[in-house]
Amino acid sequence: MHLVLIETSGNQDYIFATNKLRENVGASELIRRVGEFAKQAAEHGPENIGASELTHRLGESAQDAVSEQVERGPGSRARVVVATSGKAIILAEERGTAQAIVRAVTRRTLKESPEIDVRGAIVEFDFERGDIHATVKAVHKKYERLRGIVPSPLERFLRLPVVAECATSGLPAAAYDASSPDERKERSAVSLAKRRATKAGLTRMGEAAGDIVLARSVEDLDRLEEVDWLAVVHADGNGLGQMFLDFNQLLDGNGNAAYADALGGFSKALDQCTKNAFRFAVRKVWPLWQRRLRRRILPTDFLPLVPLVLGGDDLTVVCDGRLAVPFTVAFLQEFERQTELDIVGDLAARRPNMPVRRLAACAGVVVVKPHFPFYAAYGLAKQLLDSAKIVKSRVPDRPCSGFDFHILYDASGADLDRIRAEWTKDQGATYLTGRPYVVTSMSALAGASVAGKAWAEKRHVDRLLDRIAAVQARDDDGRHRLPNSLLHDLREGLFDGYSVADARLRLARGRHRRELFGELIPPSPDGADTLFWQEDGKRATALLDAMDLAEFWADAERWKRENANGH
Repeated sequence: MHLVLIETSGNQDYIFATNKLRENVGASELIRRVGEFAKQAAEHGPENIGASELTHRLGESAQDAVSEQVERGPGSRARVVVATSGKAIILAEERGTAQAIVRAVTRRTLKESPEIDVRGAIVEFDFERGDIHATVKAVHKKYERLRGIVPSPLERFLRLPVVAECATSGLPAAAYDASSPDERKERSAVSLAKRRATKAGLTRMGEAAGDIVLARSVEDLDRLEEVDWLAVVHADGNGLGQMFLDFNQLLDGNGNAAYADALGGFSKALDQCTKNAFRFAVRKVWPLWQRRLRRRILPTDFLPLVPLVLGGDDLTVVCDGRLAVPFTVAFLQEFERQTELDIVGDLAARRPNMPVRRLAACAGVVVVKPHFPFYAAYGLAKQLLDSAKIVKSRVPDRPCSGFDFHILYDASGADLDRIRAEWTKDQGATYLTGRPYVVTSMSALAGASVAGKAWAEKRHVDRLLDRIAAVQARDDDGRHRLPNSLLHDLREGLFDGYSVADARLRLARGRHRRELFGELIPPSPDGADTLFWQEDGKRATALLDAMDLAEFWADAERWKRENANGH
């Protein structure tokens, strides 16, 4: 038996290579097709891969063939174990069949999307007496070695002799796109391929959102680029890679066939949980958008949200900046609930003593001006995701989901380390932010350590909403209960250190009642008025966080009231 791994790499670079949403959408669709090509090659033979996007079964998960392939048993030429967007694991009896599948998939990908980086690795093993789990690890290692040997796809687009440049990608132009409304119409082969796939990508995305209408045309995508603020949301499961590496420990050791069935089922269920959580979050932010429509802000009849990556435990979304954080919170909370009901429920049935009863995820959210380079915005979102992942070390004994965010007012440098260094005062003893924030309910963290619960409680999303609500609160005459001038004075004081900031707070308290500040003034052991809480011998504050999100999370108090426990 031969185990085949076909996988794309550099997906985010490929998707965000240009600042044109239509090309981003098309790139996402082209990556998805790689998994579909692999499934078709295994099911129907390498020679029967669909000839164009019209033959793709839009909306159908690449894993729908798993159960069918299992039923066909070991007598079939090839059997799909896992098939998702941009990745497939296949069992093939003969090496010739395995090689033909890799050859057919990579060749088809090269023809339809010439810059996608896709490779295939093959490892032989004894299906009856060998260890399929060890073979899965071995084929991934072989794939990684191939990445260092095979030249980059960029080698296909040399610039000498001098050629005309593509108007959007910077690659050598291959054709003149007369149908484009842009002033410059020179297009590379890569840009043309992405644009041809845009319509199919929009159709698939529309199906993923259920009954909520997303962008349906290139014209809709162009209108989305006209919003005041755009956001990139990048989410990823916590510890899912390690779970796949240790997957054999979650099973009862019933042999290779049972392992393949369970791995395929787990991958399929994970993919569906992510899609269900996405659909749930879309429904949750739809009322926010409807309220904005009634105020005649960007009057469109579709939700300004485009999912560019949606599958496995990965999510990357471009959306209106004022929907990004509530969407992210809803997605993470629903992802936990979906996995508890589905994935972990199934594994718990196999292993009743399994300690984990749900999965968790983290996300990074960056809000930028619409013409800020998407690639740079995604890079910052990835840094924010990595920052949010510290919830795993802070609350190590329970699955915990969290997010980090940044509103990029200054486009001079999108580097999180530089930004956060500027927010560290008093020789490193004072942090001007409480980020990242936790979205897992405190009841779900009841069994966590005392230190873990204390850390999570200070920066729980419910407390963040209370702080935002204090900034947004208005009196009966419609005026802010805490004047903007006061809040900005406190904000400026933060950058002079904690003593100046707290001195300004004490002055403000002479004119404004303490209860108006709400959670902006955290509890203090000695009852003193302070904007900071103590943690690990240092100080942190949430004033900047609440003020930043006051514009980007409308009606915070109403959201908390209507979405108790994430629903």
